[in-house]
Amino acid sequence: MPSSCYYIYLFILLISTATSLFCFDKNNITRIMSLYMLIVMLTEFLAYFFAVTFKNNYIIYDLFCPAQLCIILYYFNTTVDILKKRNWGIKVAFISMSLYISAFAIGYSKIAIFKYFTLYEGIVIISLSLISYLRMYLLDDTTTVRKADFWITTSFLIFWSTSYLYLGSSDLLNLRYHDFFNYSTLLFWLVECIYYLGFGTILVLTKFGKLYE
Repeated sequence: MPSSCYYIYLFILLISTATSLFCFDKNNITRIMSLYMLIVMLTEFLAYFFAVTFKNNYIIYDLFCPAQLCIILYYFNTTVDILKKRNWGIKVAFISMSLYISAFAIGYSKIAIFKYFTLYEGIVIISLSLISYLRMYLLDDTTTVRKADFWITTSFLIFWSTSYLYLGSSDLLNLRYHDFFNYSTLLFWLVECIYYLGFGTILVLTKFGKLYE
């Protein structure tokens, strides 16, 4: 059964998703991020149900990983001008889905596919976050920090950079420094909670005009 931290995580996710849906409107960023939060919440609750009922929830995360990447790519395709101009975000999403499905069709190990696709996903998201920063720097003035996409991009960059650090070191820490591994796991859990709470907060500030698209 999940620890109390996992229940706290699910509660935070539920609150953040409800907040995101409350903020849903015609704003492109709001619609995309509300959809993203809804899919994350449904994934986590389904994963919990499958873990308790069937003792295996791998299929849920196998479906979630490419879906998550496609939504984030669509977000960047919408907010970054040089990507939107030629729909590069959509093209990368199509290529990513093709590679993912092909890997399963060929018969690669599910664990290997998940591991390498997560690696690929992180590289793509971190790269696009940096491109987004560059375009905001070149195109905008000092009001950049008042834009919702600046804070969303910042959230993506911090979370995926932390994920890389955690996932890349977890095996070694668990093997040789188990106590430190437990602390790093708790830290990553905290970052994940802040990540989703941050999206809810950003969308609320956007809805009430404190941030703009």
